[in-house]
Amino acid sequence: MQQPSLVFDQPWCYAERKKPHSYPKHTERGGKWLIFDLPSEIDKVWIRVVEVLNQGLLGDMAKASTSYAPEGENRVICVYTYDGENEADVWRVREGLKSIGIFRRLPWKSDQATYEGRYTSSGHTKISKYFG
Repeated sequence: MQQPSLVFDQPWCYAERKKPHSYPKHTERGGKWLIFDLPSEIDKVWIRVVEVLNQGLLGDMAKASTSYAPEGENRVICVYTYDGENEADVWRVREGLKSIGIFRRLPWKSDQATYEGRYTSSGHTKISKYFG
């Protein structure tokens, strides 16, 4: 597994569930929980996320921003869920993140909002469908 802080030539590190067919296929209504953290903390959080992803406690995929990002900029880990309309699954994945000690409030953002270029850094508001 790559440590995001040690990757400089690509923007993301990816991890997929070890048993990919044990989780529903991603839909156009999919999205992700966003875990924002300091560059100095991203590797520790990423290792824990990948562990519970492989245990089946999350969705099918996660990705972490790397040191390809500008120095000093916070990093993000995206933990995907297949369908934002399936609230039970969205919250199940959130509970999986709590199981590894991530208790702070996190936003869940739809892939559609990302495709539309909706980011708080661009001045957009009310982007996230869920907070938990």
